[in-house]
Amino acid sequence: MCNFPMISILESQLFAAVVGALIGIFPAYWIGLLHEKKKEQKGYQSWLAGLSAELVHIDKCIDEITDIIQGGNPSTKRMNTDFLEQARLAIFSFDVDESFLESLTNAYRDIVHTNDMLDRYEKKVENRNMIQGNTVASMKGVKNSVSALKEKVSQKRNN
Repeated sequence: MCNFPMISILESQLFAAVVGALIGIFPAYWIGLLHEKKKEQKGYQSWLAGLSAELVHIDKCIDEITDIIQGGNPSTKRMNTDFLEQARLAIFSFDVDESFLESLTNAYRDIVHTNDMLDRYEKKVENRNMIQGNTVASMKGVKNSVSALKEKVSQKRNN
C-alpha cells in the first residue's frame, strides 16, 4: 500500500513533464510550419515574377516574328519554351487553380505549335506563300494565349 502514493506522485510528475514538453514543442512546431509556408509562398511569387517577365519577352518576340513573316521573309527567331515548361512543372506543386494552370498549359502548347509552324514556314521555300497565312494565324493565336496568361499571372501576383 505504500507504493500507491509514490505511483500517483510519479504519474503527476510524468503528466507535468508531458504537458510541459507539449507546451514547449507546439509553438516551435507551429513557428516551423509558418516559416515553411512563408518560404513556399516566396517560391511561388518568384515563379510568378519570372513568368511575368518571360511573357513580356515572348510578347515582344511574337511582334518581331509576325512583322518578319508578314514581310514575306522566313524568321530564324523562335519563342522560348524552356521557362514555360519548367514553370508549368513548378507551379503545379504550388497552385490548384485550374483556370490558371489551363492558361499556362494553353500558352505553352500554342508556343510549341507556333514554333513548329515557323520551322515549316522557313523550310518550305517553294510553298512559302501558301503556308504564310497559316503561320500568321498561328502567331495571332499564340498572342491571344500569352495575353490571357499575362492577365492571369497579373491577377495571381496581386492576390
